[in-house]
Amino acid sequence: MLQELARIKDFLSAAVSKYIPESTGIVLQDGGELMDQPLAEMPEEVWNDFQDEFLS
Repeated sequence: MLQELARIKDFLSAAVSKYIPESTGIVLQDGGELMDQPLAEMPEEVWNDFQDEFLS
């Protein structure tokens, strides 16, 4: 379970860099918490990539 959570955090960090280049990125310290519904504020492309990566 912890490996999957780390994988999701890595995915979100990469997605922000890829699809929101003007942002400063996501920085999560070890044990950093995700906000509720982290995909809700992301572009649709991030959700599509998430589905391909985790739900397919």
